[in-house]
Amino acid sequence: AHALDAKMFATKLYLIGGASVPLLALLFTARYTGRDRWLTRPVRIALWAMVGIEVFLVFTNDWHALYWNDIALTSDAADARVIFGHSALNHVLAIYTYGLTAASIVLLSVNALRAPAIY
Repeated sequence: AHALDAKMFATKLYLIGGASVPLLALLFTARYTGRDRWLTRPVRIALWAMVGIEVFLVFTNDWHALYWNDIALTSDAADARVIFGHSALNHVLAIYTYGLTAASIVLLSVNALRAPAIY
């Protein structure tokens, strides 16, 4: 039980970054490419709210199982892996995260293609 608890705590900490980095990348990319006019305060709040919801769901999953609906260790060994059963909500949030990443890639690609020369 202690091994699973420690692995779950580490996973939860990891997901703080995992949920934040795609949005931070989009915010940076939009500013870098000069295409950040649409990033008004309400839009940024809404984007960060999704990240906050994901982090909240991860840290409270023990009470509701809305993020991971099944969690198990592969064995009793200390180096056992954790197997997660992902809920539908987890998949929706993954699509959101991949969407942020795709938007960053598109912004950078368009900016690179419009650049007058490689420097």
